[in-house]
Amino acid sequence: RAPAKPVNIVGNHELYNFNRLELSQATWLQHGDAEYYSFIPTPGWRTIVLDPYQLSLMGFQEDDPRWIESVELLAKMNPNVHPDGRGGDWLAGFKDGDYNRRFVPYNGGFGSTQLSWLRKELANASEMGERVVVMSHVILHPLACGGTTMAWDYEEALAILGNTTSFSMENNDVETE
Repeated sequence: RAPAKPVNIVGNHELYNFNRLELSQATWLQHGDAEYYSFIPTPGWRTIVLDPYQLSLMGFQEDDPRWIESVELLAKMNPNVHPDGRGGDWLAGFKDGDYNRRFVPYNGGFGSTQLSWLRKELANASEMGERVVVMSHVILHPLACGGTTMAWDYEEALAILGNTTSFSMENNDVETE
């Protein structure tokens, strides 16, 4: 048995089956409603777990500000999506490889609150001389997926990661330094 605690990450399949209130009560998650956090698994290392569905059409009540922001964002970026996330031909008019194909209901975004938190976590890790592992259910780099299954605000997340003192990303076909 590995001496590491399990890390559960909220993804689209959890949100298809549970709303955020139910997830906030799940014993297998840290928080559920805002499932982003960090921990130190061993000295010199920090693990950052991101919640790529803090902006989403899934899991939130219709009066939740995150749901409202998501509806507005999708209306602007992909008018093919009906606000309920069910209707519409989501990819109509988008060419393969168009990174705007990410603006579909099964993806989500980190949101400005979480991205500010990420910036602070990386700064703290840098001050402490820690190496960092970042985990997310939704892909952060377009070359890893062709543009369809990645976070709505991946550009902001990559900019934050790229502004750290040392950044390297490896994901099968992708290597940047």
